[in-house]
Amino acid sequence: MAQKFLTSIDLNQNELQNGVVQVLGSDPGSPIQGQIWVRSDLEEIRFRKNGSTTISLVASDDVSSVAQGGTGVSSLTDGGIMLGSGTDPVTVTARPTTGQVLIGSTSGDPVLNTLTGTANRLDIVSASGSITFDVNTAQFPSSASNEHKVLRGGATANTATWGTLAIQGGGTGRATLTDGSVLVGDGTNPVEEIALSNGQLLIGSNGASPAAQTLTGEANRIAITNGAGTITITLDSTQFPQAGAGNANQALISSGANTAAWGTLQVAGGGTGAITLTDHGVLIGSGTGAVTALAEAATGTVLAGNTGADPSFKLPGGDISGAIDNITVNQVGGRSAANIADAVDKRHTQNTDTGTTATSFQVDSGNSGPRIKNEAGVLAIRNSGDSAYADLTTQDLTVEGDMLVKGTQTIVNSNEVSLGDSEITLNEDITDDSQNATGGLLVARMDAEVAITNAANNGSGLIRITAAGHGLSTGDRVFIKDVVGTTEANNTDTIKKWQVTVIDPSTYDLNGSTFTNAYVSGGTSHRRIDARLTWDETSDRWGTNVGSEAQATFHNIARMYAQDIPQPGVATTFDITHNLATRDVVVQVYRTTSPWDRVMTDVEMLSPTQVRLRFASAPANNEYRVVVTG
Repeated sequence: MAQKFLTSIDLNQNELQNGVVQVLGSDPGSPIQGQIWVRSDLEEIRFRKNGSTTISLVASDDVSSVAQGGTGVSSLTDGGIMLGSGTDPVTVTARPTTGQVLIGSTSGDPVLNTLTGTANRLDIVSASGSITFDVNTAQFPSSASNEHKVLRGGATANTATWGTLAIQGGGTGRATLTDGSVLVGDGTNPVEEIALSNGQLLIGSNGASPAAQTLTGEANRIAITNGAGTITITLDSTQFPQAGAGNANQALISSGANTAAWGTLQVAGGGTGAITLTDHGVLIGSGTGAVTALAEAATGTVLAGNTGADPSFKLPGGDISGAIDNITVNQVGGRSAANIADAVDKRHTQNTDTGTTATSFQVDSGNSGPRIKNEAGVLAIRNSGDSAYADLTTQDLTVEGDMLVKGTQTIVNSNEVSLGDSEITLNEDITDDSQNATGGLLVARMDAEVAITNAANNGSGLIRITAAGHGLSTGDRVFIKDVVGTTEANNTDTIKKWQVTVIDPSTYDLNGSTFTNAYVSGGTSHRRIDARLTWDETSDRWGTNVGSEAQATFHNIARMYAQDIPQPGVATTFDITHNLATRDVVVQVYRTTSPWDRVMTDVEMLSPTQVRLRFASAPANNEYRVVVTG
């Protein structure tokens, strides 16, 4: 589809190169003065001289020059081939002789010549009006009567014969193979064939060809039965009898050499020797005999030993008496029942069940533990001296209501933050326009690590780092770790990154640092190359930048304004107010109906808030739509 221009194009006296005039089968319906086109049926260029007259630029009875689309000559050699010569008249070759073809030449005109085949490989035979190609029969003999054979190089140069493909050529070296046999390599000799009988497998042997053998099972354990294309491997039924319906819950128990049977596992084998046990009964051992189960114990009884006989359940006596749900303790650790009762009574006087009248409660008071305190109905966690709030560490925290976070910095060390709100508000605590500030979102990123080879005193007490090819600029921030010796250079939770002053391409100082310990070894540094999405209060625009603090460049985020172009009458000039606050905009105009194509108009950037469109002729109302991006 052609691009439409709704205004004139001024090339400022530059060339229109490689242009093509419109080709038509008939004159256009309403040509205007100066319009030019090509009539393909007449093979001529036509020109609209004025409002009513169309003329041909080349008369039909003249010899057309090359510049006019002709040959520039009035006679051509019979059978010759025409060759172009720029705007000069074409040149004509002689009539080609038998077998000659026109062959290109980079340094000059194409020339007539005959084709030549490669010796002993390609034969070329020229005749009047024809050229025949054929391969050399000595090196490429006919395949007739050589079905299934391959072409093999001959014993002498430039010869070949049909035959069986040898191992050296990637074949088997055999013209026929035994049905069902297995092929085994033998160096450059033809492959070996191994036939397999019922149940035989091909089994390898170090240093020799694999052999056809049958599998052998261990006597009294594994039985192997061979058949045609099958091998059945079974367990010996005497030593491994099959479990039947009557063997449910039984164990397979050895009953002598190479025999076993299903049954109840005896104590000697690690079982109980019993097939049923009293419900709730206590099991009593009897040497290698089956265990016995006592009757269910009565409420309040305990199991009491009996020397030389089985234990039995009895009611408690001595310091413990009463039923199991109401036991009376007479003595504990030398303390009487009265002492125990007194301790229980004092539990209630401390009010730990219903609350305490104290305003605070200290945990681990002997070791300066934190204090839990009531602050006007709010639970507070204070330090031991109640002079400041204490830290709180917990696994999960659920807040049923609003959460107010005070302080200058909130750190969330988690991989994902999920918010139920659909909008995040920054700088919410401002009260007037003087507090408007540049702000946005930052994603912390780090550049590739650079090895540190030394850390020293810079002469003023700062740490000077040596790291060849660090690539930093003064003002950049770095993260340092794994330095041995001058460990104060390593960043911590307190000092998360250093701002640097570059000395040279291999050294830089850590601003705000204090050199204390001699360098021993190791260490790496990473430059911060954060990505930011920022509202710039100065330019009233959103933008992004990526890179180090000293080297990152701010890029505006383009915004877009669009509207249909109204037509109040016959206007050709339209001022569009976009309010994008910049002249750095891109303006596009397109048709509001099919084929929705873009058109070209004159565009002027009137001001940071307006552009002006100029049309050569008045458009219809809402015929076009303008899109301003910037």
